[in-house]
Amino acid sequence: KTQVIQASEPGVVQEIAVKVGQVVRKNDLIIRLDNTLNTSSLGEQQAKARALQTRIARLKYEQSGSISGSFPCPQDIQAVAPEICDNEQNLLVARRENFDNKLSVLKSRLDQREKELDEANANLDRLTKNLAVSDQQATLVEAMVKKGLMARTEQLKVEQEQTELNGQLNLAGETIKKAKSAITEAQLQVEELGLQLKQEALDDLTQA
Repeated sequence: KTQVIQASEPGVVQEIAVKVGQVVRKNDLIIRLDNTLNTSSLGEQQAKARALQTRIARLKYEQSGSISGSFPCPQDIQAVAPEICDNEQNLLVARRENFDNKLSVLKSRLDQREKELDEANANLDRLTKNLAVSDQQATLVEAMVKKGLMARTEQLKVEQEQTELNGQLNLAGETIKKAKSAITEAQLQVEELGLQLKQEALDDLTQA
């Protein structure tokens, strides 16, 4: 009985084991296919699977908040394809350097805000002491004016000085409030940077 046969998998004919018209039985070898293509395809799939597994391991490491040192590359992949582990480690290092650069900028900004607060507090202390001295002076001048020992214009000068010092004190207080607010904002930016790193890793994990 003549029957048309078809290979279950596509491929290139490497050998024809029978002749036209030859009688064959079940399980007889008829055609041998070159499996180079299939083997190559399998190798590609295995490489993709290893790369994905390694990428997931690296992302989990990042998502945990760890970016220092080396991520735990799967041992079986490290044994057969260490270059995949190296690629992911290089990516981790690049991301760490980018993170460190951003963190350095934010911390520098935070240090500057803290320095501004220290200066504002020092200015407030100085103005407070100056006002205390001015108040004492005003009391003495007022007594002298009442006794006719000092001109009224001198008292007006002291009062003007007190007014200016009070204005500067109010301004210093506002400066301190702004400095504290800027410090809080800078601290939040530092915290958000760490959270952003984790969130990016989590997003990549979800898409992996």
